[in-house]
Amino acid sequence: TVCKKTNEFFEPFFESREEKYKRQIEKYVSEEFVCGSLAECARLMSINEQYLSRLTKKLFGQNFKTLLTDKRTEEGEKLLKNSDLTVSDIAAAIGYENVYGFNEAFRKKHGVTPSIWKENELK
Repeated sequence: TVCKKTNEFFEPFFESREEKYKRQIEKYVSEEFVCGSLAECARLMSINEQYLSRLTKKLFGQNFKTLLTDKRTEEGEKLLKNSDLTVSDIAAAIGYENVYGFNEAFRKKHGVTPSIWKENELK
């Protein structure tokens, strides 16, 4: 029999290059969504931006910017539910230069603005 811990330890060594890149992209987006960019992620991964862009589309079915926007929106939802911060403060906290960008991204995903969404969630 094979010890489970041994399998978990060796998994990263056996993953394909694409699996490794996918894990790195997920980690980057998860940790750097506030200030993250395609250029910075590519630099950290030591690959060019065009390759990262194509790879992201292939691995996730969406472009890099959409991954960041989805993560920002997800974090915005958490803050809307669990804090008393204003929508403007939340927008700034998750990486938007102004509230309009957050409102637009949020509306695209949920069909309503963050403030209306929060009202509906709290009912």
